[in-house]
Amino acid sequence: MLTAIGRVAVQRLVIRAAPSSTLCRAAPNASRIPARTFTTTHWARLPVNKADEGAEKPVKKTTKSATKKAATKKAAPKKKKAAAKPKPKKVKKAKKEVAPEVKLAQEVRELKKIALLKEPKKLPETVWTIFTTQNIKSGEASLGERARQLAEEYRRLDAAETERLTADQRLKDLAEKNKVANNAAYKAWVESHAPADIAAANNARNVLRRKLNKGRGVTHRFPIRDERLPKRPTTVYNLFFKARWASGDFSGSVTETTRTIAEEYKQLSEEQRQVYEDLATADFERYAREVSSVLNKEVKRKPASPSA
Repeated sequence: MLTAIGRVAVQRLVIRAAPSSTLCRAAPNASRIPARTFTTTHWARLPVNKADEGAEKPVKKTTKSATKKAATKKAAPKKKKAAAKPKPKKVKKAKKEVAPEVKLAQEVRELKKIALLKEPKKLPETVWTIFTTQNIKSGEASLGERARQLAEEYRRLDAAETERLTADQRLKDLAEKNKVANNAAYKAWVESHAPADIAAANNARNVLRRKLNKGRGVTHRFPIRDERLPKRPTTVYNLFFKARWASGDFSGSVTETTRTIAEEYKQLSEEQRQVYEDLATADFERYAREVSSVLNKEVKRKPASPSA
């Protein structure tokens, strides 16, 4: 198929070869050839399909091979964290051994805090203590020296002078008055503490008495008297001993009577012993109730020993 340029060239060659007369005859019948630029082509002048105008160009889909290639790429290895240097372990200091004397002093210090050793100061309750108190400040000697001097003076008094001091109603009345005041002050001091604190103080005093060579160096080594504290239960043997002592069957010495009652207790039959066992059980139950109520504690009865 000839292009537009080819056809034009052929027509020019025909015109040149034909005679002029022929061209004149043929001219009226020749159709006009439409002219067009040489820059366009036949394919460019074809009509555009409108259906194709609105259609979007298909997006190239990534092939599976590309995905596989991407997947086959190894992930960049993560950099390993530098291993942390182990912290130096703290060296535990060896505990210094406490000397026995130091340990005892520490225990005694703590026990004294619990023992309630600061009791009310007592007023003189006897003729001798009143005599000493009234004369202790006279003289130029020290307090200790003056006390020794007064003791010596009191011993040198003749019987008549001693009897006069003892019979002095003024001193006797003062001693009795001081005694009443001391009892009131002591009771008020005791009741200013809870019963549980008094019980703990008595336990601490017992420990102090054992640790300090039977109380040496302790100001108050006797238990605190508190009527609120439960009275300890009586053992089977003590119940039997009291019953036999109160019977009046013995006229010998205390040592002989005690030995005789102990032998009688060993000879008791099971039925006779059971009477005192029941009394002891009832007394312990009373004690347990009072301890629970007053001290908020529970106590368990220890099994009685064969001798008890």
